[in-house]
Amino acid sequence: MKKYLRIVSFLLMAAMVLSLSAFAAEEDPQVNIVMSTSKNQTETAGIMLDYFCDYVEEKSGGSITFSRNYGGVIASTGEEFDYVSGGAIDLTCLQASSFGSQIPLFQFPSSPNGSSENAVAYGEYLLYENEETSALIAQEAEENNIKYLGFLAGGASVIVSTFEVDELSDFFSVKFGTGVDIPAYEAIGFNCVTMMPPDGYESLERGVVDCTVMSFVPTVQMKWYEVAPYYYYVGTYAIGNPITLNLDVWNSLSENQQAILTEAGLATTAYSLEYINGVEADCVKEIEDAGGSVNNLSDEDLAYYFGIKYSAMVQDAYNRAKEMGCEDDMAVILQAAADFLDVDVSDVLG
Repeated sequence: MKKYLRIVSFLLMAAMVLSLSAFAAEEDPQVNIVMSTSKNQTETAGIMLDYFCDYVEEKSGGSITFSRNYGGVIASTGEEFDYVSGGAIDLTCLQASSFGSQIPLFQFPSSPNGSSENAVAYGEYLLYENEETSALIAQEAEENNIKYLGFLAGGASVIVSTFEVDELSDFFSVKFGTGVDIPAYEAIGFNCVTMMPPDGYESLERGVVDCTVMSFVPTVQMKWYEVAPYYYYVGTYAIGNPITLNLDVWNSLSENQQAILTEAGLATTAYSLEYINGVEADCVKEIEDAGGSVNNLSDEDLAYYFGIKYSAMVQDAYNRAKEMGCEDDMAVILQAAADFLDVDVSDVLG
């Protein structure tokens, strides 16, 4: 309940800012924002971007409109950062973990344990509530000519497999597909093969990989269960994928329009959590109706998976930051994240 109240409080604060600046509405410039995503419109990220755009268009009374582009017709996943930073597109939903060299401070571990609600509270703490971490992350974004306007709840993470297993270690001798967090997955014991989510169905179908890990709901939306029918919860819950606006566009808006975008970002985070929780049961049924299964690993396997992955992600994030000369700032963020989750990271940070 406290986590839901936290979300509501953010929305109320944004609404207050909006009401205070509403007097300027008649002076709002007419703006068309080019939104582009590599995700399909029916995937979670596409649905959330539509929610965000609809929210802004309605609240702005049409002073802000969007040109909406899906499925990578303008920029692929790997191109989105450069495109939004450089102004080739105005708005996207970044897969932040793919851009460690550009935004190293955003590479804090993004899959906490507990629940989807806990994951959202964790993200809100680092991005909004904690004065030190929020300032560091926002400053890094500004230096890259972008601004974050909320983030998405990804829901439960699952291993999607072409074969059944009895325990986590059964996956260690086969090909494990992932395009992110490779050092962490290798530390757990997986034999990693590079694979990005848009290629997941074909890679699983053709045997390029035997299993992969991702947020549960999007894998069902992309019908991966047709070629990999065995699902295993791993006990972590994803957040991230910040809704990201070009900073020049942000600066061109009136205070009233900026307040609307801020409110829309917070509302989209809240809606993404509501959406993910609401469709999970339907996704389980869809898999089972198709002959697949959704399974739980043992408590021992879940504890091992989270412990090793979290520690490895902290180490990887710190090492990358050290190479880029921002390890002190990264240490502040990593310690705050660990404190929120009550995880000991003294082996990395001292």
